[in-house]
Amino acid sequence: MSDYHILSSRPDGNALTVVMHFAVPDINNEVGVNYRVALLESMEGTPTSQVPFIDPAELAQIEAGEIFEWALQPMFSTHPGETLINKRDRMDALWASECTKQLQRLQAKLQFWGYSRDVS
Repeated sequence: MSDYHILSSRPDGNALTVVMHFAVPDINNEVGVNYRVALLESMEGTPTSQVPFIDPAELAQIEAGEIFEWALQPMFSTHPGETLINKRDRMDALWASECTKQLQRLQAKLQFWGYSRDVS
């Protein structure tokens, strides 16, 4: 699995369109539904990727709910004269930060997914 993919850059080269991938934990939510199952059930249709050149094995992980795909908004800003290594290191740090944040948001959203109750 790739942690992120760069899809394009602005014509001036100072911003990148990035799609990030995060591994969905193989654990159950508060009501006993696996988060991967909850993610798939909460989506309309089979999930697909925004990455046109994605590896088939990685796409299969998305379709199985093992990977959550998220497009970075706004674009990733770069600086004139910044080296590729500097850009990579900043992007890696941003991915780590977003991984924690996005997975917390996903788990909060799906915390009670699948709970049903009849009161009689």
